[in-house]
Amino acid sequence: MPMVRQRAVDDVAGRRFAQRRGTANAAILVAMAREYGMPVDDCLRGSGIAAAQLSDPDAEITADQELSLVHNIVASVDVNPGLGLRAGRDVHSTAYGVLGLGLVSSATMRAALAFALRNFDLSYTVASFSAEETSAGLVATFEYPALSSPVESFLFARDATVFVSFFRESLTPSVHPLAVTARSGPPADVMKYECALGVRPYFDMPRNTITFDSRILDRRLALANAHTATLCERMCHELVERRRATDSAAARVRHVLRIMVARAEPPLPSQDDVAAALSMSARSLRRELIREDTSFRRLTNDVLIDFARELLRGGARIDEITTRLGYSDNSSFSRAFKHTTGVNPSVYADTFGTG
Repeated sequence: MPMVRQRAVDDVAGRRFAQRRGTANAAILVAMAREYGMPVDDCLRGSGIAAAQLSDPDAEITADQELSLVHNIVASVDVNPGLGLRAGRDVHSTAYGVLGLGLVSSATMRAALAFALRNFDLSYTVASFSAEETSAGLVATFEYPALSSPVESFLFARDATVFVSFFRESLTPSVHPLAVTARSGPPADVMKYECALGVRPYFDMPRNTITFDSRILDRRLALANAHTATLCERMCHELVERRRATDSAAARVRHVLRIMVARAEPPLPSQDDVAAALSMSARSLRRELIREDTSFRRLTNDVLIDFARELLRGGARIDEITTRLGYSDNSSFSRAFKHTTGVNPSVYADTFGTG
């Protein structure tokens, strides 16, 4: 059998966060948050997601919008060792629609994994994903964009739970990983992770990984059906192409800016830089943004303030953020932050900060 050595679509040309997705996972997250006493409006604040969309099977949102929802939940709900695990517990194959049906209809776990990688645009993770068959086994790696430690910890716990659950649902409940490594520090209660994943993770590691015995890759899945798998492959391709065709220039610009701001020091990326990353001329990009009733300057401000929120949640000082994001001084940053959010950064830090 061929060795597994594949990588899902990376954050190229601003597409990952701009990708459109259904609202099934967002609805699951909101339902979980409500169990902790968080109102729906608080969950959705600033995300651009309307409450009615959560129950609309035809509604679509961007990955960036869903990430805003995650930020709100992690900032407002007391982050306990089981929050991300709890979020993943309710995500089954059925939540992925035609992608989920295609996964469970695949002949083997190897075929299901290849199917998932080919149609990764339809997944609900915000991570870049790679899977490689090594001497240690099948190693799946989740790489997240620049996020605060609590948010990344939540997302990997959620994604790891979903990943392990799929193996168990498709093969047998007794399947468990050989090893799990997490970039985050150890939680107060490691046992919750061990109970959910079947193995105690190693924390403070360089990468977020899950390793399975590669011998299970060629075991036949319980619900394998070649006709259904073929039909789902075609339907997934059509859905991905339709969603890509509706990606807005603003969403793609916003994501490219997120990547560049996260990875670089001042000066900030210019419109020419972003246009080049999108394989467009600056003139064409400007024309697209005008058509969408926005501007590069407005999008840059939005991204900087979103990034500032992230840094404030993580405990960064205002002077550190001012320097990191290229503002001339603390006052300039504070004015921009308050103009966009309605509150001073110090108030925001006191309310949502974890540092």
